[in-house]
Amino acid sequence: MRVFISLQGGRSNFQNDDGSFNLELWKQQEDRFRSVNLAPYIADGTILGNVLGDEFHDGSNWNGQPVPYSDIEAAAAYSKSIWPGMATGAGTNPIFLSGASFVWQALDFTITPYTVNRGEVNSFLNSQANAAVAEGLTYYSSINVINGGDGGGNVNATQLKEWGE
Repeated sequence: MRVFISLQGGRSNFQNDDGSFNLELWKQQEDRFRSVNLAPYIADGTILGNVLGDEFHDGSNWNGQPVPYSDIEAAAAYSKSIWPGMATGAGTNPIFLSGASFVWQALDFTITPYTVNRGEVNSFLNSQANAAVAEGLTYYSSINVINGGDGGGNVNATQLKEWGE
């Protein structure tokens, strides 16, 4: 089995009272696991990477503003300072990350769920994958099976099979 981990928990663990991102609170969440020896699981590939947070692009989750690129990169660098061999990633789309004015150094990957409202599956995946490659990031995709179908409902078996192929 291979897994992504997210050591920080939900966004409420690292938001200011106004809902904006707080890097210091984020670091405190990461620090709770500082003494855990993850090295064997990183080395054998069990842990694929640390997902630093979700939906950094969506300002509605962060007091009306996306999380600053510099904070995402700083969080990635902080994680790597504790676990140098562990890949770091963001649960956001590569097209958003392509807006940074710098080259990503500590961030390694992005993971983005597909939902039917994002348009035709291959067009969506290709545009995201191309943006990831341009940014030097690995791109992982998933399917939101609970809320990703027509009308925001569950994905049906036919959709799951077609999209997965």
